[in-house]
Amino acid sequence: MTQFLAKAQGMPKHIESALIKTTRNFIWNNTRSPPINLEQLYQPKETGGINLLDIKSRNEAIEITWVKSYLNISPTRPTWAYVIDLLISNVKTKDINGKRINNTFLQNWDPPTRGPNSRSLPNEAIKIIKTAKKHNIAFAPIKMSKNIKKQLPAWDNIGAPQRTYHKTKKQMPTRDT
Repeated sequence: MTQFLAKAQGMPKHIESALIKTTRNFIWNNTRSPPINLEQLYQPKETGGINLLDIKSRNEAIEITWVKSYLNISPTRPTWAYVIDLLISNVKTKDINGKRINNTFLQNWDPPTRGPNSRSLPNEAIKIIKTAKKHNIAFAPIKMSKNIKKQLPAWDNIGAPQRTYHKTKKQMPTRDT
């Protein structure tokens, strides 16, 4: 039941900490200094552990599945992912104003995850962005079909060199006389 709820709703950090503490207290009978590190107990029996559920790692794996669903750009992409795109595009920073925002992972910009600009984002969106950054998750296909290339945004595309679509001042050629 806990795993289903964590996948569907996410698990707040204070609940995760409380579950870990309760597990630790149960295993060690409220001993202040346990004889074996909890990390060791997560290991399989063959390596000296008791195969104890690592709640923190499980929750992190669930967060990675959220990122995977969010990054799905096929027709089966979940509706909530489009909503997250819209919410993220509303917190765009000054340097990208006036440009069309589709998906932060398909363009060269990072949405804010702290500060006043991020306050309008739901915790789930911030968690997806932070999880992707933590694990260096990026859209980096080896080879893209023409169909996929057509679906990518034209402006600030991840495949475009930096500053490609920005106006630059050109110097007029001088006449040597």
